[in-house]
Formats: sequence, C-alpha cells, structure tokens
Amino acid sequence: MKSDEAIVVEHLSKEFRIPHDRKVTVYEHIVGLLKGGKYSYEQFQALDDVSFTVRRGETFGVIGPNGSGKSTLLKILAGVLYPDSGTVRVNGKIAPFLELGVGFQPDLTAKENIYLYGSIMGLSKKDIAERYDAILDFAELRRFENMKLKNFSSGMAVRLAFSTAIQTDPDVLLVDEVLAVGDGAFQEKCSQKITEIRQKGKTIIFVSHDLTTVERLCERCLYIKNGRIAAFGKTPEVIQQYLREMNPGHKSDNQIGIGSEDGSNKVTDDPNKCVYSNDIVSTGVTNNTYQEQMPVEEQQSNYYSNLIASNVHIGEYTYGDPQIFIWTNKYHVYIGKFTSIAQEVKIIVDGNHNTDWISSYPFGELIPGVPKHPDHPVGKGDIRIGHDVWIGYGSIIMPGVQIGNGAVIGSGSVVTKNVADYEIVAGNPARHIRYRFSPEQIDALNKIRWWDWPKEKIIEHASILQSGDIDQFIERFS
Repeated sequence: MKSDEAIVVEHLSKEFRIPHDRKVTVYEHIVGLLKGGKYSYEQFQALDDVSFTVRRGETFGVIGPNGSGKSTLLKILAGVLYPDSGTVRVNGKIAPFLELGVGFQPDLTAKENIYLYGSIMGLSKKDIAERYDAILDFAELRRFENMKLKNFSSGMAVRLAFSTAIQTDPDVLLVDEVLAVGDGAFQEKCSQKITEIRQKGKTIIFVSHDLTTVERLCERCLYIKNGRIAAFGKTPEVIQQYLREMNPGHKSDNQIGIGSEDGSNKVTDDPNKCVYSNDIVSTGVTNNTYQEQMPVEEQQSNYYSNLIASNVHIGEYTYGDPQIFIWTNKYHVYIGKFTSIAQEVKIIVDGNHNTDWISSYPFGELIPGVPKHPDHPVGKGDIRIGHDVWIGYGSIIMPGVQIGNGAVIGSGSVVTKNVADYEIVAGNPARHIRYRFSPEQIDALNKIRWWDWPKEKIIEHASILQSGDIDQFIERFS
C-alpha cells in the first residue's frame, strides 16, 4: 500500500439472501426444506466488483439512489460487514458515523456508550476521560449523560454518535448522511467540524444525497448504481452523469432550460413562454457551478422539469429541486439569489380548505355537476424567500410565509411563521434557535447586498465570503 493511499478497495462484492416468505411453523419449515429451500430466498447483489482508491487527506464523495449499495460499502469499510469477495485495505485508524451510530448500545447510558465506543476505537480510559466533557458539550447532552440510549430521540442519538466519533481522532472518518439529520444549529456545527477535520489533513468518506454539499466538499466522487460503479472521477462530472440518469430531462452544460425560447435560461413572466400546472411544480433548479462554460449572461437559474409555472420566480445561482404545490394563479413564489434548497423540500402556495364552512370538502373540484366555489381553495398571500437562504432536507414552507435574507431552515422543519433575516429556525412548527449575527452586523449585510454584486466581484472576493471574519467583511465593504 502506497504512503499516499488511505483506502484501497479491490474487486469488492457482497450478496444478501432475501427471504420470499417467513416460516412460522415447523410444518412450513419442513416443507421449505423438502423443496430444497431454493424457492424461499432471492439473491440480492448489494455490491458487484467495486474497486477504487482514496488518497490521504482527501474528502471523497459517494452518491447513488437508495438501495444502490452505498451504506453496504461504508459498513464493509468500517468492518461491520464482511465482503463475500475482494479486499479492503485501510491506512490508519477508521471511525464510522453510520446511521444512528454503529457501536452504540441502546441499553447503555450515554456515558457508558462514550466509554465503550472509545475503547473500541483503541483509546485508553484516561484518553476517554480527557475527551468526555468535549463530547458532551458538542452534543449538548450534559443533562442526559446517565440516560439510556433507548430513551433518546433520534436527534439526540445522532448528536452523541457524531460527537463521540470525531473525538476519537481518527485518520479516516466515514460519514453517512450526517448533514441530513438533526436541527439546523447542529447541522451547522457538524459542517464546521468537518471543515476543521479536512483542514487537519484527515481523510473523509462522505455519503450523502445532498449533491450540493458533496460538490462543495469533495474533489472526487464515486457514483454507485445497482451495486456497481456507474461513474468515478471529478465530482462535478460524476454529479452531472448522476443527474442525467436520475432525471432524463436534466439540462447540463450549454443546453437551454424549458420555458426559454431565446436560449437565455432566464425566468420569464410571460405566460406564453411557460407551461402551466395546477398540481405540483417541480422546479429542478440546477447549480450553476456545473455550467461554468456558459456565457455570463446565460448563467441563470435553469429549469429541467416538465412543469413550469409563470408565478414562480427564482433568482440567479439558486439551486435545488423543491416541490411547489399550486392550485390557483392567485399567488406567487419569489426565491432570491444564491439560495440553497436541499432535497424533498415542499413549498405549499395555497390549497388550504375553508374551515369556517360546514364542510371543508372541495365539492366543486371533485364532484361533477357542482360548480366551483370562488373562495376555494384558500391561500395566505405570496411566499417570499430571500437571498442566501439555506433550506434543509425535507422542510415544508407553508402558505404566505416570508423568509428573510441569510436565514437557515433546519432539516424537517415546518415553517408556519415568518423568519427574520439571518435567523436560524428548526422544528415542527419551526422555532427560533438563534441569529447568525448581531443586529448591527445583519443591518450592515443587508446594506452591502453582496448577492447583487457582478459575477467578477463575487469571484474576486469568494475567499472572504467563505470565511468567518464578518467584521472584516463589513468594514471592507460598508
């Protein structure tokens, strides 16, 4: 194994037997044996001849649809599963963060699990004791250190598992969807910690459905489909292939977006240039980092869905694929520039039923012969989402909601009330967590309005936009 190699995987294969039925009696079991058992199970090839190498200090992405073999691969790398054939060589200590925490026992307390996991990772009792406070502080679970893990919520278990894994000082960290769970504040902490780990030159294997995060963190990426390698190489190219295969209508490179007659990919208010739908609008907005070859004037939010609504307005460089539920043309959705929208986000524009009536049922919509009522369905006004907003995985934006610039919506949140500029909210219903900056700093950022800068200026100052030195930024550009 070469010194610059962290992980070498060669010809890895793994097969599972899936039972067709469950034998619940002795008679049924005997009948199954007399049949030779060959009709009771189906062979499922989870991994099929997978080979790749991960370099030391590399953040390496793994993507693919559900059931493609991603989690099986990570479990084999972690030593949780054994392959049927092939080899895995790891240079250094490996720490897995898989699902809700491999190596954690539900009948043990948080404290006991910390010491157990630390021991598994080769730490002495003294080493664990020295890191114990840091683990609990990062996880924000001091009050629950003597509670059994089986009584934890899934979010609490995730915080404990991740906090413990990163404190074992691994050479290789395996991360499976860590940024798609927990509230917005914890996701932000995880993201910052992963950045710190990367800066220390550690190796990270990062599995996620969040293609934007994969593209941001990973130079190289592996795309697994049906247990085999479908693509392997530079992350933007691999993601493009994945999007093309998963979304046949996906537009890439210099292709124009649907609803654009002049090839400009610009969102238009002209109803003659749009296809209407009174059902669900899937925007399919792509990340412009995948369109670097396009002329500047053409680098706009690009639609690849078959359903485009003229009352949905999306700013430049915004990416994601939210489902937008629209039943009338009364209201509009406005989404600003540079906004990040994770997968399975739903924006409900209208469609509320009238609860003041005797029946809330939409008779005129669904029963022939009953005229449509002009006051059904009910809405609450336009939805406005500001610039530089981050909307986490699986969030729901309810009718009439206003979300300010720079806001963060935690994964799985249901946003029923307005969100202020640079406010972090999370939960169902979404509640205030904290503000990202002070009132004075927020006011200054809104006056600077960096999202309105020319592309050349943004590129020139990208390093400071991606730093934490807020005061220097404000002083320089105010």
